[in-house]
Amino acid sequence: MRKRRDTIRGWWMSFRAATAVFSLLTVATPMALATETAPKATFSTNDAGEPRYSGYITADGVDQFIELNKGLNFSTIEITSQGGDAEAGMRFGDWIHDNGLNIRVRRICFSSCANYVFAAGKEKMISDNALVLWHGSVEQKDFRDEANYYESLALKKATHALTDDELLYLKEHAFKYETIERLRAMQRRLYAKLGVNEYITRLGQEPVHYEIDGWAASLPLMRAMGLTQIEAPANYADKPFRDRHMLAKMLVKGLPLLFVLDENGEIQLSNE
Repeated sequence: MRKRRDTIRGWWMSFRAATAVFSLLTVATPMALATETAPKATFSTNDAGEPRYSGYITADGVDQFIELNKGLNFSTIEITSQGGDAEAGMRFGDWIHDNGLNIRVRRICFSSCANYVFAAGKEKMISDNALVLWHGSVEQKDFRDEANYYESLALKKATHALTDDELLYLKEHAFKYETIERLRAMQRRLYAKLGVNEYITRLGQEPVHYEIDGWAASLPLMRAMGLTQIEAPANYADKPFRDRHMLAKMLVKGLPLLFVLDENGEIQLSNE
């Protein structure tokens, strides 16, 4: 037990150190981590001989993992990831889907891991004591609002003189706007291919933005959102299940939310 606690503590310390740097970078490039500063993911195989990806999703990490496993004979990838770069996550998801690979979540699959890697698996297996958690995406409201405001100023500029502040806003936010729009287009294409409803990435933010910014979805809700062929423990994501998941609670700074379908098929926040 002590060895397990030391492992979790070490994982969390590296996560906190990296987050201090990443939080300064996500303003300019939404949903992205700087690959040159992100801790490198580690690659191994599990007891079944399945390739294992552990750590942040970065462009370099995804490229190296794909190259390392190119041409090998396997059907399932095992992953533990805190999330990371959205574009790299979508490329990872494309590769997984195009090769008909299954996904096994070992411990945690958070943010871009849930959005794109888990969603892309042909069969999706959630191990005992593992959680899949969403955290938002490039379609979340603040990104949409920023894009809409940028576009409104660009249209206004064609017929009206802009204030100095408005001109400065266009100049300073051009790269962010272009990045958001490019990633939104990539996400729409990927989800159309996967048959996934992207709203699962925004459940905890719209119409209500909850203080705990990380959520799980019940198996029936995941299936309703287009995430099919899922295997998970019978008590997956109930309150005791989430409460004993230390890594998940650290990531979202509290008990992760759980969204379910009620008896009428409507989405609601679970109190259980």
